[in-house]
Amino acid sequence: MNFWELLVGIFIGLISGGVSSFIVWFIVYHVLVPRIEFSDHISKITGHDGEPVYRIKFENCGRRPAIDIRINIRYGVKRTQNKHHRWIVTYIPFSKDRREQIPFLNPVDKNKKGMREVIPLLINDTTFDENTFPEDIRERYEVGKLRLEDLFAEGHEHGIQVFVFCYDSFSGTRKIFKSKVYGLSDIRPGKFEKNSLKVAAKALHERAMEFAS
Repeated sequence: MNFWELLVGIFIGLISGGVSSFIVWFIVYHVLVPRIEFSDHISKITGHDGEPVYRIKFENCGRRPAIDIRINIRYGVKRTQNKHHRWIVTYIPFSKDRREQIPFLNPVDKNKKGMREVIPLLINDTTFDENTFPEDIRERYEVGKLRLEDLFAEGHEHGIQVFVFCYDSFSGTRKIFKSKVYGLSDIRPGKFEKNSLKVAAKALHERAMEFAS
């Protein structure tokens, strides 16, 4: 074997090794990983105290379990102060004890059956800075009567977005998933369907009672 044959062999080995490594990397980090999908709408139901409860649902539609899941819910509103536009962001908890972590979430199967997470938006447990939010918002918040519709009526631009941080159970790869930016038109009265991310349509008489109230 002469020098050029050796050089060509080394070059082919490097190319084939690089391609093989890329294929393995792509499969491990992009194919066999969790994939989080969120509901298109916010479910609005009535709680035990008669006040509305707002919820968002998500599922793992990937191929492996997601572990060490951390959830971050952000509400943002764009305000104009001294002719300058700026976004004001506050964080909405989904548990009374400020728990932001879920141990694991298995993937749903081909028949869309499996575990899903429904997270409530505890807007009356959120911190609203008195220097940035108007008095009517803070008054409703202080008496526990603040509604999501009130927040969506603030400012020129606003929205709620959910961020999910999780690890793949096999590779340990961390991925970040984010929902759409939810607005007023995304609120739907009714519960989520059992094996779906859709909000079940409420009966006509239930809707009539809500509008009457």
